[in-house]
Amino acid sequence: MLKKCLAAAMALLLALSAAACGANKTNPPASSTTAPTTAPAESAAPAADPTAAPADQTAPAEPPKVVTFGTHWVAGDDPSYRDEVTGESGMSPENLRIAEIAEKKVLDELNIDIQWAMFSSDTREDILRSVLANDPVCDIALLWGGSQGTILGQNVMQDLTPYKDIFEGDPDTEWMFMAPVFGKNYFLSYELAQIHTWPLVFNISYIEAVDALKENGETVYPTTLYKRGEWTWSVFKDYLTKINAYYSGKPAPVRPEQTIKPYQTDYRYTSDALFHSAGTALYGKDGLTMNSPEAISAIEYLDDLMSSDLLVSVRYGDDSVVPGWTWNAGDFGNGETVFTDMTPWLVNSASSALTARGESMGLVPFPRPDSLPADSPLYEQVSRSGNTFCALKGVSEEQTRLALEAFKLYYGTIYRQKANSDKALDFLETTAEDNAFADGYDIFHEKIGADILEIYSTYSPASANEYSDILGIADAARENLIGQSIYGLDGSPKYAVNVAQKLSTIEELLSGTESAIASGKVTDNIQPGISSTGTIAVPQGTDPKSFDFTQFLSATDNIDGALAISASNIDYASIDFGTIGKQEGGNGLHVSVKDSSGNEKKSDFAVFVYDGANSTPPTVAAKAELPEIAVDTAAADIDWKANYIDTAIDKDGLDIKDSLSADLSELDVTTPGEYPVAITVTDFAGNTAQIEITVVVK
Repeated sequence: MLKKCLAAAMALLLALSAAACGANKTNPPASSTTAPTTAPAESAAPAADPTAAPADQTAPAEPPKVVTFGTHWVAGDDPSYRDEVTGESGMSPENLRIAEIAEKKVLDELNIDIQWAMFSSDTREDILRSVLANDPVCDIALLWGGSQGTILGQNVMQDLTPYKDIFEGDPDTEWMFMAPVFGKNYFLSYELAQIHTWPLVFNISYIEAVDALKENGETVYPTTLYKRGEWTWSVFKDYLTKINAYYSGKPAPVRPEQTIKPYQTDYRYTSDALFHSAGTALYGKDGLTMNSPEAISAIEYLDDLMSSDLLVSVRYGDDSVVPGWTWNAGDFGNGETVFTDMTPWLVNSASSALTARGESMGLVPFPRPDSLPADSPLYEQVSRSGNTFCALKGVSEEQTRLALEAFKLYYGTIYRQKANSDKALDFLETTAEDNAFADGYDIFHEKIGADILEIYSTYSPASANEYSDILGIADAARENLIGQSIYGLDGSPKYAVNVAQKLSTIEELLSGTESAIASGKVTDNIQPGISSTGTIAVPQGTDPKSFDFTQFLSATDNIDGALAISASNIDYASIDFGTIGKQEGGNGLHVSVKDSSGNEKKSDFAVFVYDGANSTPPTVAAKAELPEIAVDTAAADIDWKANYIDTAIDKDGLDIKDSLSADLSELDVTTPGEYPVAITVTDFAGNTAQIEITVVVK
């Protein structure tokens, strides 16, 4: 806010200076084109008549209107932010320059001052509390990807349909106004990117080694097939079949115990991509369509690739349908698969790993069904929304319109500046080469580099076309309907049958949100929180009916505040109080609590059953290598348990690290040197042990 205060003060000084020069001088009208300060001699004005009345003064400029953008990351979003200690902006110098230009553009053209409000806690809770109190925390709010479903169910967002005119009619701004859900427009997009969602990438060097993929001695690359209009599901399957025949059983370069696979993936994201390549969606502009004939054929194709051992999806275990998050990106970097689709933020690190081995990475769109022409408008790549903006209830119509006008001009200016163009959408083309190179795609490959760059620049639609993530149904739909059918777990039938039987479970999730919106009431849908106030430990043989577990527990709610935990909320039936040891998980303490809105939270806590008659001191050992501490490190921030103590156990082997205390009386973090620190641990029966370690401050 400092720069805004200085600007206001400067404006006031200039106004006072102008007034001091004489009442007969007037300011020129505000305009994007300012007239020359000195007129040509032949048109000079006649001398002023000293007997004439003073000229009318220009009316003082109207003070700027203020609109507030809310964010969970003010350091990265607010150009006026400065770190309290370093004085540094949270943005890169270039992004800061552009943001300040955009902010000034909004002020100059709309006379609107954009201010940023930092959410004080979880975005979902801050927004809910403020709207319930009829005091919205901001005019429009930035929602992090994944929070939207909860916030939509709270019914705290305005329907933006009445403001559609602000964005429509110009492709350069229409992309900001996202498609409706439940028949209403709630979300605004503010991020342009060549690739929004997990792209399909391949190891160029691996493909070039496969003779079966050559025509007349020249490799036929996936990009070549795409450019020819031949990149279909059947062609891709044949392509993978040839790759599999060549690499079957060949050890991977980094982990030889792993063999090179034709295509490793996370089926959840591949299924989304195949849906959209077939012209449908899990949940898109036409609503929930994961049961459409096109969607069924997409999953049947995915299932066929997996059944043919041409595609494998990483997952936590054979009894699980949940894939290991981003594992396939690391495996691709290790050279364990020819194709994969990976999260964009890991593409560069994977490419770097390939480059270190003299290999390179390419990019190609997901193939389309054979029945769909190459130029069909239905054939597209999936684009998820990620973060979005929304307007909050409780903000007046006039203020909302001001905020949306400011939003459009601010983010439009940012991308016009980045594109060095008068069109924001030009950003996708003008920055493609730099961004593709930074991501690590081999855009200088002598055969297909130009094709990769062209594909990169047009890969994703500017507007999101998949909404399952922001509606909060993605995981349930992908895992319970798609994953279960692919792996056949729990007796699940194939997808066509499974989606027919279980689609109602997804519809129920959606109807709950839709009902909340239809009610017209703001709804608290956030569970309360339960936490332990310390390690829960009880002597062996304890009668749980006479033990007060509530002394170790607390519960709070975002609206109700502190909640009472009584004996009726506590289930200790699974705990074996007669056996010494740590009882956890299904064998631990089960606690539940509800808030006044009926939201229930269930949590499990570990319970230590110890020997109450124990009189043997515990044992404690330091780590073999102790980290050094930088000068002026805050002593309170030093994690002694994690960084300095290897083990701390009682006579029965129970972990008592949480009881650790450190004597810092001789530690001087302001001066380099070696200092003794005494570490004391206390077991559950009250016995203590102590060691002394030497801490080096550098």
